[in-house]
Amino acid sequence: MKTAILISGHTRSFKWIFDNQCREVFSRFKEPVFFCSVVDDEHGRDIEELKTKFPESDVFIEYVKEQPDCVKLVGEKIFPKASRNYIDTLFKKCMEKSKIKPAPHASPQTIFSSLWHQQRVWELCQKSQVKDIGFYVRHRPDLLFTTLEMPATIADNECYVPWWASWGGINDRWAVMGPLAASAYFTCFDGLPVMLTTNTGVHPEGCPLHPEALSGENLRRNLITVKPLNCDFSALRVPVGDKVDFFRPNYSVTDIYNLVKNSKS
Repeated sequence: MKTAILISGHTRSFKWIFDNQCREVFSRFKEPVFFCSVVDDEHGRDIEELKTKFPESDVFIEYVKEQPDCVKLVGEKIFPKASRNYIDTLFKKCMEKSKIKPAPHASPQTIFSSLWHQQRVWELCQKSQVKDIGFYVRHRPDLLFTTLEMPATIADNECYVPWWASWGGINDRWAVMGPLAASAYFTCFDGLPVMLTTNTGVHPEGCPLHPEALSGENLRRNLITVKPLNCDFSALRVPVGDKVDFFRPNYSVTDIYNLVKNSKS
């Protein structure tokens, strides 16, 4: 059975940590098939390294010029056009109702763009009509792995996620799952209007506008069984403009790997 590895988003640090991901993640799957929907910027073509490293695997790639204004795509009745002030207000309102504190980078637009791109790569996978896929992997291109213990078996409706950083939902940065679970996991974007505005049972006034909470609620409402995965990684990113982020390429990736590995041992 093949394993579909779905990669989406920005690839700014991908070339620096590609060897780590090959060694710690991709090499664990006997028949990987890669589906990539990435932002078409100066780093986008770095994803082509997959074709060189895995010449016997199918690699499907699409380049998206710009992630759309996802606020408009969700629907005018819920989020009217030209309504950034409205969505920002809704975001703050949701956070006030919840004990969950948003991550510094989790702006409404960031959340919508990420979920939109996950659904985009899922659609790319479905259009490919590749047969005999037994498992699906949600993979971010900016993760440096130190630990990954794969489950012995994965049922169709099971989704294994890192046991940590769930923030009231699930850790949404990496996951491995069966086909039924994948059809729910990667289509969270479609469920946003319902989850954000109706009583979900768990969230009487609507799910908080928070990526982990939304991903967890989406799996719950689709009756997907979520199980913990022993998995450790760090997000390594390059600076964008004046924004100071987690990773600068002039540092050795090997040194960072050893530092993170030793700090958790």
